[in-house]
Amino acid sequence: MSDWRESRVPNRLVLLGLAAFAGGLVYHLLSSVLGHRGWRLLDIGEYYLPWRFFSMLGVHAILSLIAGWTLWRVDVWPAGDAKLYIVISWLLPLANANLTGFPRLLFIVLLINCFVPPGILFACEGVIRLAAAVPAFFSEGIFRALKSAVSRVVRRIKDLRPMRLEVAALLVNLACLFFVMRLLEAQLHRQPFGALGQLAVFLSMLVVWPRLVVLLYRPRLGAAALCLFFVGAVCAVVAGLDLGAVVWRAAKMMVNFGFALSLARVVFSRVIERSSLRDVAPDELRPGALLADTEWEALSKDEGSRGIVEERNCDGLTRVEAEALRSSLSGRGVRSLCVYRTVPFAAWIFLGTVLTLAHQGTIVSWARSWMAR
Repeated sequence: MSDWRESRVPNRLVLLGLAAFAGGLVYHLLSSVLGHRGWRLLDIGEYYLPWRFFSMLGVHAILSLIAGWTLWRVDVWPAGDAKLYIVISWLLPLANANLTGFPRLLFIVLLINCFVPPGILFACEGVIRLAAAVPAFFSEGIFRALKSAVSRVVRRIKDLRPMRLEVAALLVNLACLFFVMRLLEAQLHRQPFGALGQLAVFLSMLVVWPRLVVLLYRPRLGAAALCLFFVGAVCAVVAGLDLGAVVWRAAKMMVNFGFALSLARVVFSRVIERSSLRDVAPDELRPGALLADTEWEALSKDEGSRGIVEERNCDGLTRVEAEALRSSLSGRGVRSLCVYRTVPFAAWIFLGTVLTLAHQGTIVSWARSWMAR
């Protein structure tokens, strides 16, 4: 409710969750101490956990902390949502020590249950909006619409021509990355990723793509990747693996990722992002407001507003930044600026927690089981 009203998760609520975690941990420790000695204190010690549970809890806590911190650093979540996820993830094994994936994969199970429901909702919204835009696209005739689409593709190719070395490096790096992933999978597990595993890999790469692509464009890294490819190919032959099959699976995975990346750009970047833009008066700026990309670029180039917003991230404007922008823009007579209409994600984290506790596994595995029937 706080995230819905104020677009933030207060630290006092996070600290309350940490206190609950500390209390639950003390309770389980005391139960194990008494239970292993055969003692009882009221009901404490009647049921207790083995000592290995606490080392498993430590592994789970570290992985959850790394996941939450990473999602915050790559601007997927604001800091409040990341802290909320970490605390709830820590609490889950104290509520049920037999949850699927504990200790090494439970944090991923929770992430999938948090992200898949809104992902389905937003994807449906994007498809509906895309379908609604189709008549307007063909309003001037199919031939003109297709000609316009081809022209945009040709312009895009021409724009990339001066960067042909970087584009080649990107393709080489991606191919080698997927080849190494397939090689490791074949060597260690000898089982395919499957639809769920491939989806998890694609979603992870899409999340960090804006920063990952900067590295993959580097030709030197492409040269190193080629060396890694030849070393991996030799290792595959020595290990008795089917090199052709591994290369073929890596190629299919690369094509699938290219399709997923293009679809994500069309549905999310162009359809949902445009529908999320709204204009607000400077006086309506509040802490947590997220400036649109075009608005951010304009403010960063404007001498009167440059330097007010120190860092752009998904936490949005701080209280000091919002007040400074209100004063600066109102004083110069600016009537409106463009911001994103954001959806509080704390509710989805709460829903993901309920789903994780209510049923073993992920919402994806439930769907697969349901379809198999």
